[in-house]
Amino acid sequence: MNRIVKIFLGLLIIGLGAAAAMYFLANKPTVSRQKPQAKATPVDVVIARLSETTATIEAMGTVVPSQEITLRSQVSGHVVHIAEGFTPGGRLDKGQTAVRIDPRDFEIEVDKARSSLARARADLRLEQGKQEVARQELDMFRQGSELAIMETDLALRRPQLEQAQAEVSGSRSDLDQAELDLSRTRVTAPFSALVMEQNIDLGSYVSSQDSLATLAGTETYWVRAPVPVDSLEFLDQKPEGGSPVRIVSQSGSGEWTGRTLRLTGEVDEATRMATLILAVPKPLDQQVYSSPLMLNDYVQVFIQGKTLAEVFSLPRRALRSGQKVWVVEDGQLEIRSVQVIWKDRERVYVRQGLTPGDKVILSSLATPVQGMRLRVDVNGDQE
Repeated sequence: MNRIVKIFLGLLIIGLGAAAAMYFLANKPTVSRQKPQAKATPVDVVIARLSETTATIEAMGTVVPSQEITLRSQVSGHVVHIAEGFTPGGRLDKGQTAVRIDPRDFEIEVDKARSSLARARADLRLEQGKQEVARQELDMFRQGSELAIMETDLALRRPQLEQAQAEVSGSRSDLDQAELDLSRTRVTAPFSALVMEQNIDLGSYVSSQDSLATLAGTETYWVRAPVPVDSLEFLDQKPEGGSPVRIVSQSGSGEWTGRTLRLTGEVDEATRMATLILAVPKPLDQQVYSSPLMLNDYVQVFIQGKTLAEVFSLPRRALRSGQKVWVVEDGQLEIRSVQVIWKDRERVYVRQGLTPGDKVILSSLATPVQGMRLRVDVNGDQE
């Protein structure tokens, strides 16, 4: 009996197992293969809009004088007077006497020349009288003689007259030279000037052509500024004058205005840059500027160039390597090549490659791939 029960229980367990297996086989779950959804990358963008801007060329330059001369003496003598401003850093007005050389020797020479001229004129008048007497004597001799008597230069004392006239002319030239030498005892400033270097002092003895001082003109200073050759096409050289320029001292001493003057006409062999000369009028006038512009100062210049119309202005970080920008197009990344016509410190200006309303990406992407999914941040287009 126990054996029958064991057999029955064994068969029952086997049947239940088979029934369970058949049930699970009939109702097994199905797995559907679905393409995984890529996660969209959030980005900041700026909306491309057409605008108009003025190109500004930035450069560094050095202040130099527009006029610089070595003041020299044309006569010799002792210095008996110097102007109050005749000292390094002093100022001289145009035509002001900077140095006076002892004039007494030259005044004596003028008196001598005047006396010589007076004697020569007296001799000329005497000779003119003798010539008239000679003519009258010749006429009387002709009347009393039957011989044909010819007029000759010697008979009429013409050589003596020419000699007397030459003496007058030479004496007049000597007087002119003596008066000129006397005037040269006053050495004047040929233009309004800053005294850069003083080489003599009161009581000094100077010879002809000795250097007295170095002067720099103060009416206008120049700034020599190297600029890239490719930026020259954006300079707006107007008929009435060059482009406006703003000059800022690197030492923080002030700010001045000027205009472009001209190019030096050559490219530096080392830097391959062209040198532009800028003119700054009245650089020392403290009624115009808060402080005087200093020679040899290293300054930063901002040159106003041409107006750029119908361009897209973008932050510099929007431009990628290879003159490309990233644009969000239908939620995907589109990499575009653009034509950049101008750059400044903060922005780039694009003429081709964009259309108004394009969403230009400002964010960085680790692995930018054409067509990758992007999501524009809510506040990303506010720049």
